[in-house]
Amino acid sequence: MIKKMTHVCKVLCISALILFVFEATADQNSVQRLDDQATWSQILTSNLVVKAPQVWFGGNAVGLMATCRSNVNIYSQYPIQVCSEYKLIKGEQVCNGYQSKYLYRPIKTTSQVCKRYAAQHECVEWKMETQSFPTSYMIPVYDKVYGNHQGLLFTKEYEIPFCVNL
Repeated sequence: MIKKMTHVCKVLCISALILFVFEATADQNSVQRLDDQATWSQILTSNLVVKAPQVWFGGNAVGLMATCRSNVNIYSQYPIQVCSEYKLIKGEQVCNGYQSKYLYRPIKTTSQVCKRYAAQHECVEWKMETQSFPTSYMIPVYDKVYGNHQGLLFTKEYEIPFCVNL
């Protein structure tokens, strides 16, 4: 009886191992089939690692793929918890209340920058400069095996989409 159970266990264990290897190979093959022609939806729901930058809205950062835009601004697609009230504790400003807000920032900004410095790093001539926040990025996509990045698979262009409900 023990020999029969041992044989059954060996058969089941070997079957489970073969099934595991087959599934791992199938997963690996499905990951390898994705390339820069895949949609962002396919990539983001796969086992790949996307290294997209963050967009800064003042003191708050939002992942690039959680933003949308109009012709003049970039917005967070979801409300973000921001500090709405501060309290002074032992001489330090501490947040005392939060509220949810959709954040935004202009795509183009104009600011005064130094054109020429004097000897003591003092600005002696100023100019106005317009800067544009990029709306298109080349995003690297990596293979993921056991939580480690296993090398760049491809890069894919990502364009910040226009907001649907503005």
